[in-house]
Amino acid sequence: MKKAVLAVCALSLFMVQTAFATPDTKSVNCNQGKKIQDAVDGAKNGNDTTIDISGICTENVVIRNFAGSSLILTSSTGATINDASGGAQPIILVINSRVVTISKLILNSQSGIQLSSCTGCNVLGNTITISRNGVATNDASGLIFDNTIHLNVPLGGGSGVVVASFSNMVLSHNTISGAGSPAVPGFGLLVSQSSRAQINPATGASEITAVQTAIQVEAGSSVQLSGPLNVHNNINGVVSNRATANIQGATISNNTTGLRIFYGSTLALFDSVVNNNTGDGVQVSDNSSMTLGGTSIQSNGQRGITAGSLVSVSAGGPPNTVTGNTSGIDIACDSTSRVTGTSFFQVVLPVFACVNTAPGASPLP
Repeated sequence: MKKAVLAVCALSLFMVQTAFATPDTKSVNCNQGKKIQDAVDGAKNGNDTTIDISGICTENVVIRNFAGSSLILTSSTGATINDASGGAQPIILVINSRVVTISKLILNSQSGIQLSSCTGCNVLGNTITISRNGVATNDASGLIFDNTIHLNVPLGGGSGVVVASFSNMVLSHNTISGAGSPAVPGFGLLVSQSSRAQINPATGASEITAVQTAIQVEAGSSVQLSGPLNVHNNINGVVSNRATANIQGATISNNTTGLRIFYGSTLALFDSVVNNNTGDGVQVSDNSSMTLGGTSIQSNGQRGITAGSLVSVSAGGPPNTVTGNTSGIDIACDSTSRVTGTSFFQVVLPVFACVNTAPGASPLP
């Protein structure tokens, strides 16, 4: 609920910022030889400018140093923009700007939209087919909502969404998919370089499927997820490397590994389902910690939870169900790790292969 309010607030802020501006609507019909860039260059800082695009366009658009009330690139007819740079540039680059919205466009390129040093910038309701990055943010803030992003086989690996370089983005109701089976190399969502991504339900579930790693959070970054989110048919569901992942209301199933948490990472997993992955449900290692409550970890191909190398796993309420994993061991840990809160498991107790367990909360020995 809290995250849904955040999404509404982001849109409300956009409306307030533009409420007192002079409206200016420009029409660009690419089938008549018009150029989007010309309309962008003609946008005045004092105006609330909307550029309504139609037809099939072939160009790369740069929005640079826009400091006006607002600028919206949209289409009332579902315009298509194809790359004209041979993959050298994103279709739309927004740099050193504020309150820019890209919406209701069909984009086909190696790279779709890049937001760099962009405050209050939004990507809403687009269909993006790419082979590198669908939406990439660097030092940006705003909302990524209701987009469909399809990754063709990436050139050296790509991502549906990249949140990087101190960005702070809210994501909701997006569908990110690879080209099919086997999963294509790359990430559904990559959060890196001290950035933050908040994934909230707003009007419906988000989905990430058929990529190498659905969500990768790394390098001092964090992801805050309040479901529903469906992560399925990937090689890795969620990977956290020196980072923080707070997950609630996710379904992580039919991947190779459900979650991998390592190198000093922190995972909070609540009210989620981690079932039917072909390997482990959750792997926690290398001085990392995991807290879970109200979560089902069942019917995975190997263990439910594997903890090793100075790991702390702490269970709390509501009760958790960790049972029926194919290896016959539901929770395994080495002698340097500990599982606490074992009383917070359902009546069907998990099969432990751990020396250090305790029914209540207690620190590592």
